Amino acid sequence: MAHRPTCTGMSKELQESHVFNSGLTSPQSSYPNDPTPASFWPRGYTQLSMAGSKQSHNLGQFIRRRYGNILSDEYQPQEVYMRSVDDDSSLMSAQAVLSGMYSESSEVIGQPVHTVPLRYEMLFGHPSECPHLRDLLQHAHSSSAAYDLYSKHKDVIDHYLMLAGFQLNQKIPQKISTFVNLTLDIITSHLNNASIPEWASPDVLDNLSSLVLERKEELLDDYDILRLTIGPLVDEILNRTLHKVEGTLNPSLRMYLYSAPSVSLEALLIQASALDRLVPVSSAIFFELHRMGSVYEIQVVYRNGMDHAAVPLTLDGCFGDSCELEDFVHWMLHKAYDGDLEAWMEDCRHGHHHNIGGVVAIAIVIAMLLVGLFAMVYWCNKKRKGEIGYRESAQ
Repeated sequence: MAHRPTCTGMSKELQESHVFNSGLTSPQSSYPNDPTPASFWPRGYTQLSMAGSKQSHNLGQFIRRRYGNILSDEYQPQEVYMRSVDDDSSLMSAQAVLSGMYSESSEVIGQPVHTVPLRYEMLFGHPSECPHLRDLLQHAHSSSAAYDLYSKHKDVIDHYLMLAGFQLNQKIPQKISTFVNLTLDIITSHLNNASIPEWASPDVLDNLSSLVLERKEELLDDYDILRLTIGPLVDEILNRTLHKVEGTLNPSLRMYLYSAPSVSLEALLIQASALDRLVPVSSAIFFELHRMGSVYEIQVVYRNGMDHAAVPLTLDGCFGDSCELEDFVHWMLHKAYDGDLEAWMEDCRHGHHHNIGGVVAIAIVIAMLLVGLFAMVYWCNKKRKGEIGYRESAQ
């Protein structure tokens, strides 16, 4: 591909799609030797903390500074669309981001956040709506890769589970899940300035985080898990970008925001070969559509929620920090469903039907074996009676 200027030059910014995760929350749960009492978390577990709300507000202010040239000073519903996964911390983070984007306006009122119940969630690939994804994740938790991970790090995993007060008689898949959740909960407590175990030094937490990252990468390295997890979201971003270029999208709509689970960002970063540590809270990936003359370009930027640095990502097949539209489409397509949400639903049902079919097949085989066994017993008994009758008549 010939050298060309990137979209940081004289270009016109047309549309943005932003995917971000929640601000800092309270931990998912406590653990046996947790030094922080439940009363420390007045809102309960997994809830957005005051620090997390401020982080999300700051993200909104960052979006205003970076993209204010395409937004009105005051909130206009025809310009911005916010979609969130249906959990408390994501919904509250979405509200805080919008507040940060418009808090300087003369009239600050609540802005709408769109969502659907988790049992109907398709955009963010929630396992409850996708039986095949749920089955794949369950299989992955007991896969050879999981056992290999445990075998390689057995001493470390068992040591820190024991220090945290857990029994070591769990099965290996349960141990790994417990270890992952424990690590994330201790990190979350530390970020909230709550008490953590004395053994949880910065070096130890870094080492434990590396193991958790390794596990997450193993899960998302499975193409089917990856596509079912982010396929619908990728599809929506891609199609709205193409509709904007074609002029078939509402010209007033300039920004789409998605308050998503962290796994959505992790999956996108893995595809961009940019996941080198756990995704911090209040991180974001920005998809920027630019036009330079007659050429459309996409720039994908990652804002790390820890140090707030916004870094352009270099995607496979693209030149430098930006992608020509056709290259971006090619990069996205193998994860998308080409606008066909029915295809995603069929993939989700496929695993469910496959399992049912497997159960039915096994039941048929067992039934055939039982019929064969009964037939054999019947034939043997009949033959035995015939032999006895023959002997009696011969006598």
